Amino acid sequence: MTCQKQLDDCWWTPAGAGLPLTKPVTQSRSGGIQLIATIFFLVTIGLCVVGWTTTPSEESTATTLLQTDQLFNLRTFDYRLNNPQICAQSTVQPFFLALVHSKANHFRQRQVIRQTWASQRDLIRHVFLIGLADQTGLEKGTMDIQSLLESENAKYSDLVQGEFVDHYRNLTYKNLMGLKWVGQYCPSVSFVLKSDDDAFIDVAQLRKFIERTWPSGPPAETLICNVHEDAVVQRSGKWAVSHEEYPSKTYPAFCSGLAYVMRPQLANKLLRSASRIKALWVDDVFVTGILAASVNVRHFYLNLRYTHQQDDLVQWLETNLPSNPLPFIVSELDTSRSEWPQLAHRLWNRTCTYNAVDSDS
Repeated sequence: MTCQKQLDDCWWTPAGAGLPLTKPVTQSRSGGIQLIATIFFLVTIGLCVVGWTTTPSEESTATTLLQTDQLFNLRTFDYRLNNPQICAQSTVQPFFLALVHSKANHFRQRQVIRQTWASQRDLIRHVFLIGLADQTGLEKGTMDIQSLLESENAKYSDLVQGEFVDHYRNLTYKNLMGLKWVGQYCPSVSFVLKSDDDAFIDVAQLRKFIERTWPSGPPAETLICNVHEDAVVQRSGKWAVSHEEYPSKTYPAFCSGLAYVMRPQLANKLLRSASRIKALWVDDVFVTGILAASVNVRHFYLNLRYTHQQDDLVQWLETNLPSNPLPFIVSELDTSRSEWPQLAHRLWNRTCTYNAVDSDS
């Protein structure tokens, strides 16, 4: 919101004034009334200027953003919205529990996931992890995102919302909230699948891959993901990390945040480790790199089964070989392109058909 807009708002509704100050004072009024009006005007302007100079910007809301010199107090970490019954709805625990990181206003992304890869109820359960909508600076009359979220949750019962602002510097809060939620409400699931809400995941193929690679199950300290090695720490730009936050030039090996898989036992170990190690707001590095190293995690490289190029998916869909499986288990969708929802549904229809035929053969 600009200063001019704030001043306009204050002029129409000044504190203690029964009439808007934009209505002129007539010359027939006494000097006392004019003086009172003048004082109201000056006080109103002063309040507006103070409000403008102290309104926190996205980068200055230090009290609402993760402080990297702190340890997490997991006992006081709570939820605004919660659905603890997700894994208790069936006597048979799902193979996957998907912890889908989503932004508060990403209503369409969540709906597409519900309709596609998270709809296989015999294989997967899901929750969407969100924070509080940051509506700082938005004009009056803007839609109340929290009310919309509560309506969405009343209909689908799949939102888990933390008491923190949905901001990229709070992603570590969101990540650890998901790990805590698993331990509280879904500890018996076979695998935890963390993903972002712009991912398309061939969950049937992922299960086959895990069972084929580890017939007795992978070791407990295994992270299955697209592994980044020797990544250089960015010192400028949106994702800049200062020397005080992280002094080394490179990060330890960590997983791409688009999607990764672990055992619930490992989720619990990472969560406990977070209470002993100072936080870093880059959640993928902190959770799957720094915390993972502290509990001797082994990264299993699934790099060749990931794609971040949407055109790869379009090319596969255009082939005339429906018997060929999708070559990627995890794919990133470009949600800035208008056709991405249709692409997600096309991918779902074809992978679902292929996996059904493959299961029967």
